[in-house]
Amino acid sequence: MRKCSVAVVMGFLVIAGCKRVPAVAPVKTQATPPTMPATTKGAIATSRPVTPKTFIELVKRSYPNLSATQPLDTPLDRKDAARILLRDPIYLDHSQHLWITRPDADPTETVLLRAGTETDHLIRERPAYVHWRYEPPGRRQPGRSTPVLVCPVAGGNQFEMIEERRRTLMTGLRGGYRWSDAFSWGDNFVVGNSTGASVFERTPTGWIEHPSPELIDAKIPHGPTRVAVELAGLLAYVPADGEHRGSKGTARFVDGKWSLLEDRTRWPGNFLHLIPLADSSVLQIIVTDDGDARLAITDFNTTQIDPRQVIQLLEQLNSPSIELRTAAFHQLSTYGTGLWPILETQMKNQPTSVQEKMAELLKNKTDPTLGEMTLVDTQLKLVARDPDGGVLLFSKGGVSVKNVDLDETLAAPAWINVRPGQPIRLMLGQAWEDLTPSRNRFYAIGDGDWIVSDEENGPREFIGTFDLSPILRKSEVKYSEFVGIDRHGRWFFRERVGTDGGEPLETLILDPTLPPVSPRLPVWEFRADGGTVGCDDQDWPAYKDRAGNVWIIGENGFQLLDEKKNHFIDNPADLAKRPSRSPATTRVATPALIRPDPLLLTLTDGTRFYGGKTSLRRVAASGAIDWPLPPEAQGSFSPWLVTDSDGHLFLFNEPGRLLRIRSIPGAAEPFTIEAAFAHKIPKVEPSRVWVDLAGRIIIAHDGNQMAICFPAGVVPLAIAEKMPVGEQDQGD
Repeated sequence: MRKCSVAVVMGFLVIAGCKRVPAVAPVKTQATPPTMPATTKGAIATSRPVTPKTFIELVKRSYPNLSATQPLDTPLDRKDAARILLRDPIYLDHSQHLWITRPDADPTETVLLRAGTETDHLIRERPAYVHWRYEPPGRRQPGRSTPVLVCPVAGGNQFEMIEERRRTLMTGLRGGYRWSDAFSWGDNFVVGNSTGASVFERTPTGWIEHPSPELIDAKIPHGPTRVAVELAGLLAYVPADGEHRGSKGTARFVDGKWSLLEDRTRWPGNFLHLIPLADSSVLQIIVTDDGDARLAITDFNTTQIDPRQVIQLLEQLNSPSIELRTAAFHQLSTYGTGLWPILETQMKNQPTSVQEKMAELLKNKTDPTLGEMTLVDTQLKLVARDPDGGVLLFSKGGVSVKNVDLDETLAAPAWINVRPGQPIRLMLGQAWEDLTPSRNRFYAIGDGDWIVSDEENGPREFIGTFDLSPILRKSEVKYSEFVGIDRHGRWFFRERVGTDGGEPLETLILDPTLPPVSPRLPVWEFRADGGTVGCDDQDWPAYKDRAGNVWIIGENGFQLLDEKKNHFIDNPADLAKRPSRSPATTRVATPALIRPDPLLLTLTDGTRFYGGKTSLRRVAASGAIDWPLPPEAQGSFSPWLVTDSDGHLFLFNEPGRLLRIRSIPGAAEPFTIEAAFAHKIPKVEPSRVWVDLAGRIIIAHDGNQMAICFPAGVVPLAIAEKMPVGEQDQGD
């Protein structure tokens, strides 16, 4: 996968007597909303066990210290994403919906009714496959996609189809179904079985299985059946798999019926892979009796190709642009037998340079190629298959590559990427050359990229053409099996299933829509050199620079204070006198401010907190609770107490330390200390501690310094862009 990093360097012109942009507030190139967690309107977080109905509720059950209560507005960079270990069985379907099996989930039919508006589904059953079909519009409902769960019944060859309004128990006509390779094909779905493949068709009364003719003896060791999608239907075959021979027979499903392709000269069997082409012909990779790879192209005498489109591509072959010429050549390489008569007819109408390229394409009639590539080494290894029908091939001896201008080069070894509907592509770069099929596993991702994984390094992604970058931390490499990416951009990994057939117990999820699950407090150490710090009338943190300009540090960055409408408060005594509640002009959900007197904090529901040095007293409508602080949490100076938007309490009662405290209603201990943060926490008594309208904890101290703390656990991108290099770490 390719990544780019862009560094923007801004210079600032300083003119005496003029308002100027501060050096710490560079102009950002793109406005990005901050990532802040959902608010709870001043309520203290509870730990009451609830039956999870959503993914985040399930995560909160396992990670009660998670700071967010709903997904972040802006996804994080993957390295900052929450890392979640989930023990419940999961299934990630081809539509990138997540299905989690739990015995306490809602009835499955109820979940399916809302599946069209949700992408995370907690269900009681464990699906082996999820098929999405189209439900036509009715009198009260528009047309929509709806899921069908395929759930095998233990101990037999039965499975249950679960839909919104019916369940169908079926006994398979074949057996040995490979649900991991199943795919939807229109309103039907297709799955390989022990001797061929089956198409399942929905009817008003249930489901019908259409099994293919038997392609191989189930008692003979062989690989799993593969099904290729061609323009008119399906092709089923058992490929040559390692030491196992493939099937001699090939079956085709057209117009609701299977038939055997009995012409062995055109369909000899023992295929390594079949590649349907854009004109309904098929490129065959055949394994000979000697184990070599041989290429052939055949069709069904029903090739479909638009001559006008071909003529346009031929004209493009004469373009002065190498990019346009290459694109046309690649597109023409996706056609098979239907292209040849058009090339022969158009040959005399094209300039000499184009005729040479057309002649190269016509060589496929007698000596087929893999796109631009001709095999040098006939030993071709299939390294990985993708559920969408793509494969990754490896040739140690390499291939001869002839580009659109007929320049020829040798690539050895060669990694060849085959994806349905796309030109066959050679994977280039040193990163690929250093890999070996025997030591690495490959997983397709996106339209043409792959992830490589092994037991030592875990999963890695390609960065440019030279580097492989680890996706997981060293402590996580045992989760080396890549599962997929869902619609929220969450990455899923599992432990590799052992040879005993056992199933991994955990799934590792990298979730960029949630902050880290372990308490973390990034802090921006802000210093107004030559100036002072404080706040405005609405409690936004602000500072005065050397020139006397006052800048507010808002939700997305810096802006000048409108001195006609707003005031800057920087005197320590005035800061300390700020009211314990937010002004009426602020948002209701903004947590209360506090004062350094016996009353530490008042919540919007009237709950009050006192003490803070050696104990914490909470007075609410339900009664009063006194909690002696543990010895390690007791403080030595006048305490400050604030609450974040998720209801966590933050107690600052000791230099260089900020405690995060959670309420536990009904427990023997009414509170628990979740974390003690020391990284960049001021080691002096502050002039004021408060929570601003963006949910940040501000600690003003020493007249010209502020610690801007981010209780959500991450620094929003819009603010990170304003922070000096070296300040952008993500905290403890």
